[in-house]
Amino acid sequence: MPLYVLVAGALLPEEAAAKMAATCNTTALATRLQYGRVTALTVPDAGDDAHWNWLWVRFGGRGMPVTAPYALRALQASRWMPGSSIWWAEPVHFALARDHVLVHTLGAAPLTVAECLGLAAEATAAACEHGAQLIVAQAKHWFISFNPPWSLRARLPRPISTHDAQDALPDGPDAMRWRRLLTDIQMRWHRLPLNEAREADGRPTVNGLWLYGGGLWQPLAARPFAAVAADDLTVRGWALASGLDCDAVTSANALPAGAADAETLLYRDDLAAAFHAQDWAAWASAFATLAAALDALLAQAFACGHREVTLLLAGRKHLRAVAVRPGDRLRLWRRNSMACLLAEGPR
Repeated sequence: MPLYVLVAGALLPEEAAAKMAATCNTTALATRLQYGRVTALTVPDAGDDAHWNWLWVRFGGRGMPVTAPYALRALQASRWMPGSSIWWAEPVHFALARDHVLVHTLGAAPLTVAECLGLAAEATAAACEHGAQLIVAQAKHWFISFNPPWSLRARLPRPISTHDAQDALPDGPDAMRWRRLLTDIQMRWHRLPLNEAREADGRPTVNGLWLYGGGLWQPLAARPFAAVAADDLTVRGWALASGLDCDAVTSANALPAGAADAETLLYRDDLAAAFHAQDWAAWASAFATLAAALDALLAQAFACGHREVTLLLAGRKHLRAVAVRPGDRLRLWRRNSMACLLAEGPR
């Protein structure tokens, strides 16, 4: 049974990869990777997240990956709305720089339940006035629905602090409608005492919504995996839309159990947050924890009869496959440099 382990945020800028290699070399997983068989995979050029692009095509998607409606379906099947375009609507902090505006996630200062309720109430009222619907699930998952769909194109897959927000806002025929709604929400939120309290506590104020990953839910024709183990809502939603039963979509902490002649996928995004923040110290810490978990999983897979497991290391534009086998350490002629394995780019 072919088993793929997809690790988002594993390929780093070359300079960062060189620095991280020494730390990563101390893990048992690194030893497995150093003796593995390495190949570069072709990734469609449809954005800045190679793993999303690769998976979207594997599931039969076309164009830019559509994530929000599938995530919502996986999270709350009862809130699924056929015919509506559904977008992630992430609360963010817009910060004024000298000559531009930066967008920051709330990071280490997420919304409390009370803050979420207060912000959502105002945003819901504004959305209704503009012909949209806000959906807040479990406080941390925000979506917005347009029915009939608005014609928008998101330039970024998620908020990225290094980008000028003004240049990265959604465009398209209905871009001005979105900006008017966004302005209305910002004005309502500016008056809320909770933002004053956040500022007094040294936490970033919440003064905008970031739209991304939107589109219509459609069934996905391809069924590339017999089983999927993932905690990410989008990956789970894509798997369900491809026809997998709920019992074939499990937690990322377990070895997927699929048919012997079919491919299975385990998706891990432990490195993604630090990767996007370019916080390499946090990335190194996350890698150490992830490496221990993956090394145990590989041992379990080999004990269960897998002769080979392929780790897919993903960066912004590239995806590198490293196939590992139980007896790889005997292949002394094959020794991959960790700095090269972790560096973004074709190899």
